[in-house]
Amino acid sequence: MAQTAPAGYPTTSGNASLPPAPPQTGHVKPQYPGQIAPQQPGVQYGYPPATVVVTQPGIAPMGPTQPAPASYMIASVIGCLFCLWPLGIGAIVASYNVQSAVARGDISSAQRSSNVAKIVNIVNFAIGFVIILTLVILYTSIASQSVYY
Repeated sequence: MAQTAPAGYPTTSGNASLPPAPPQTGHVKPQYPGQIAPQQPGVQYGYPPATVVVTQPGIAPMGPTQPAPASYMIASVIGCLFCLWPLGIGAIVASYNVQSAVARGDISSAQRSSNVAKIVNIVNFAIGFVIILTLVILYTSIASQSVYY
């Protein structure tokens, strides 16, 4: 049984007598009713085309930077091991505060902590030196008074 086309429709597949339609730009016909057409690259519907230029921010010129203050961490650890450990721990804490202040860019706080670490280290080494010198003098004086039989 041959199928016949309804009135007004061609009986062959396709219409060879009409030229092909030109491609449409800026609009894609939805395939289903209620389906939104996909966005075409570079086309914003309802707005005139615009050129967008994207640039990366450059490095802002800065004024002269101050050098990072000394942390005295090595002196603090040596003072903690060989002199008075409570002052050594205080010096280590102050030295760590210098390093963390420099890492966050707070140079004034780093400078204050550096001064504290320096003073605590000087006091620690001075008291440690006096104690060690006193012990050496006492030991040598006691050792020289012993009588061996």
